[in-house]
Amino acid sequence: MERVSESFLNHCFLLFVKLLMKFYLYILPACRPITFLTSLLEAEDRAVRIAAGEALALCFELKLLDVSTREESDVDSDIRETSGSKNQLFLNMQALKAKISGLVYNLSMEAGGRGADKKNLNDQRDLFQQISYFIKV
Repeated sequence: MERVSESFLNHCFLLFVKLLMKFYLYILPACRPITFLTSLLEAEDRAVRIAAGEALALCFELKLLDVSTREESDVDSDIRETSGSKNQLFLNMQALKAKISGLVYNLSMEAGGRGADKKNLNDQRDLFQQISYFIKV
């Protein structure tokens, strides 16, 4: 039996996250999965913060946070009832984007304390600097 390469597993994971996010955005109120991922950016575990950042970057790349690009018919009636209107959903997403942007910027500038794993800290800084740049562009 062949060993599965790490890059293949990463690709499968990102594809899974992409499909999961699209599914959740149409089943649950639109902000809920993004809010959950945003809360993970504040986790104590650096690996969790990095994984959440990667998933949120994917959401930005797929334009899952751009409510204005969707047609009104694409928004499920349950979502409209929960959020009040498409305008309210848009405002909620804009506020969420601003929060994500601030958290990502802070994580890209995070200082390490005593005993901090320098390699992982540098990996976190690099990743969140790239995400911060991508979000702003």
